[in-house]
Amino acid sequence: MEESLWWVDYVLRSNDTSHLRPLGRHQYWFQRRALDVWFFTFVILVGIKVIVVSLLKQFVYYFINLSQKLRIYASLQRVKLE
Repeated sequence: MEESLWWVDYVLRSNDTSHLRPLGRHQYWFQRRALDVWFFTFVILVGIKVIVVSLLKQFVYYFINLSQKLRIYASLQRVKLE
């Protein structure tokens, strides 16, 4: 309690209390809430997700086409044997 009274008295006595003011008062509202950092992280994660999904799609389409080609090739082989 005594220390808090000393600080109140110090603030009332001194004219320059700029060092006691919060630094966040000079920041934009989205910087104070770290929204720029969250947005950057969100964009990176969405970008990674898009890349992974597109690679998985290409992988699946490749194997579907491969299996269809193998089925066609096997049916042609059966026709030639008969």
